[in-house]
Amino acid sequence: MADTARNDPRVVRQLAQDLDRYLREAESGERTGGFAQRRVELELTQETSQRRRVLRQAEQAYAACCRIEDADCSGPKRELDRAVRALDAARRAQRMFTQATVEYTAACGRFAQVRVSLTMESKQLLHDIAHDLDAYNSASSAAGPVHAASAPSRPAGPAGPGGAARVQTDIPPLVTPAGFPAGFAMVPLASIDTSRGNVTGPESFKSDVSPADLEWGLEAFNSVIVNALRLGKGIDYLRDRDANEERYGAHSYADTYTWFFGENEALQVGRRADGTFEVHNGYHRIWVARRMGLTDIPARVVDA
Repeated sequence: MADTARNDPRVVRQLAQDLDRYLREAESGERTGGFAQRRVELELTQETSQRRRVLRQAEQAYAACCRIEDADCSGPKRELDRAVRALDAARRAQRMFTQATVEYTAACGRFAQVRVSLTMESKQLLHDIAHDLDAYNSASSAAGPVHAASAPSRPAGPAGPGGAARVQTDIPPLVTPAGFPAGFAMVPLASIDTSRGNVTGPESFKSDVSPADLEWGLEAFNSVIVNALRLGKGIDYLRDRDANEERYGAHSYADTYTWFFGENEALQVGRRADGTFEVHNGYHRIWVARRMGLTDIPARVVDA
């Protein structure tokens, strides 16, 4: 890299803009994939409905033949068997597509979280570097050539292990995906202090809610609810989807939405001055999210 690129804060700020563009392009690609997914889902539904109509017609034809005394109904029976097999194949295809969609959207959700989190962290780092370069260049212009060792640096914090001073950095902002209610954000699990909690394993869960239920809810939130909110859809859309997919209770999208964003149900954390978070409620969800390998979790953020 040329000296100009190393010392020019404009280059660093351009990298931050490039990261923003990459994020928008990735989200656009996800939307395109989502549109294609819904188109295939609609075609499967229409084909299944058509085969169901054909089956009803075959059943009626076979029943009518059977009412005729001494009639040869082998032909209508073959048509009926063929219609049954065709409908079964369509239903299998729907189930396979649904399962593949769940797995794909879950993976996309996890990738989106990591992508957004890393982008925000990188932009914060680039901002800090550009700030330091501005200060360095200003000092160089005012005082003439200086040695690299005299370049300005951020204030040193308390001594770390071995007496080495730790450099203080600005606390990066939390990620708030589109559509989230006010006061909510994706909170990094690594920054949440659970030392006061008493969740140690599956035995710490009540009988009415299991770790598997919470895993389903977290997967549904990341793969379905976040995408729905990004597209401007709310809880009414989730209720309609529950009705169409015959979902209810702990494994419904609407209840999962309330579980994360409800006034009394939402996970709540308090942000400390050092950027870590204390838990006000939601230890079980945090425990499950960490076991799943997630990097962050939705929560209402208040002052500690």
